[in-house]
Amino acid sequence: MAAIAPQAPLGARTPRSRVWWLLPALLFVPFACRERPAIAQTSSTPIVGVPGAEQIGTCAALARVVPESAGRSVDVVADTLLTDPRGGPDAWRRSGCLLSVIDTASRTGAPVSLLDDWFRSKGWESVLAYGADGPDGTMFAFAGAGELCVIEGRWDGGDDSEPTVVPAPGFVITVGCVAQHSPGRTG
Repeated sequence: MAAIAPQAPLGARTPRSRVWWLLPALLFVPFACRERPAIAQTSSTPIVGVPGAEQIGTCAALARVVPESAGRSVDVVADTLLTDPRGGPDAWRRSGCLLSVIDTASRTGAPVSLLDDWFRSKGWESVLAYGADGPDGTMFAFAGAGELCVIEGRWDGGDDSEPTVVPAPGFVITVGCVAQHSPGRTG
């Protein structure tokens, strides 16, 4: 038969009861004290906040376009701050959604063409200002339905000067979708 631990008198403080009141403070203080406004104060880049409901729908739909496989993770983050990947003085900062696809096993390359096909099938228009291609990745963008989505794919393209080197498997695709710019803004 197990012994029952003695109970402290009602209202008496035990070492354990002194710690429990700290738990809500430890959970709440970091959340409440985070510095969201600091981004706007430290940057001259305009921030345009938009509701993320429209963009999260696009990111969720795109997550279903990329086929599932072993070694692949798909993550969608709503209402996150995205920055114009082109940079420069007219670069934008906007709230939107972010789709991340990380694959550690595929040797066939990133399926960015599936995303390109999806946007074209929905009648979205290519935005050439975001186009870039290279041996280790690609970037392109589409505008439609009041949104701008920038797609980036990265992978190991190998080494042309050393053909015996086998490229590492896997890829990373990110898709950031934000509300389209208002008149007078770029992007």
